[in-house]
Amino acid sequence: MLPTPRGDGTAHCDGKRVYLTATQERLFLRLLESPRRLVPWSALAAVIDGEGWDPPQPQQVYWHIHHLRRKLGAHHLLTVRGRGVLLR
Repeated sequence: MLPTPRGDGTAHCDGKRVYLTATQERLFLRLLESPRRLVPWSALAAVIDGEGWDPPQPQQVYWHIHHLRRKLGAHHLLTVRGRGVLLR
């Protein structure tokens, strides 16, 4: 079952409440727009645009996805190297 956002900076995942930063929540919502489909890195970078680097650096996206994966569980996010991320 996919994690579900609660709209208050948290998500319900595997029977527990997970607290998300504003950026993590925006990334999560973008991934939920295309569940079980690959979301390209460029689309994820557009979500974090304006956070200090112009344009966003790939490391920023990787870092935020890394922390999102730790909170939601590695089994929910699949990284396809050089292509993007898939929410499953």
